[in-house]
Parts: sequence; C-alpha cells; structure tokens
Amino acid sequence: MNKLEIKKRVGTENQYENFHVVTDSTKIEEAKSILQTIQVEKIIVDHMYPPNLKIKEQYYLWVTPQGDVLEVTNPDKNTYTKRSKEGSTRLYEIITGEKLNE
Repeated sequence: MNKLEIKKRVGTENQYENFHVVTDSTKIEEAKSILQTIQVEKIIVDHMYPPNLKIKEQYYLWVTPQGDVLEVTNPDKNTYTKRSKEGSTRLYEIITGEKLNE
C-alpha cells in the first residue's frame, strides 16, 4: 500500500464520500501494523448501521456509541475485532487526522 484512502459515511444511509488520504509511509506502516496484529474472530457481523469509515473497501470501521473504541471488520475474510482504546485512538488519528471522540 502506498496510500490509504479513507471514505466517511454521509448521513445514516450506506453512502460514502472521499474523506482523507494518508500518504506518509511511516503512518501507513503503523496503521497496517495495527490492523494486521489484531486478534480477530471469524464471524459474520451485522451492525445496525453502515460503517462510519472504510479503508479501500478492505476494512470497515465503526465508532462505538461511547465514541472511544473502533470495531473493525474485513468483509472479504469475515473477520471482526474490537480494538483497545489506545489502538483505536492511534488508528483513528492516523486515518482521519482527527482525534477520536471529539
């Protein structure tokens, strides 16, 4: 990956717009490391609403209702994980350029 293209959900429907592009190779490698070292469960997840963010249609991310943790799925592999608060905070900063829960 030479860049991470992030899409953000618009409204409550399953509609997305280009939101952020990460091109810094150090940040890309850090994000990949966070995403690849997560403990995953092989399950099919059915959230009540579409993901808040998407990374190249490869990872779908939901911000929990408390706004402090990310849930991540990879629809191609039917995997799901809930990141730690620290991991969620760092990944969110990398992929959006913003602070989580602001």
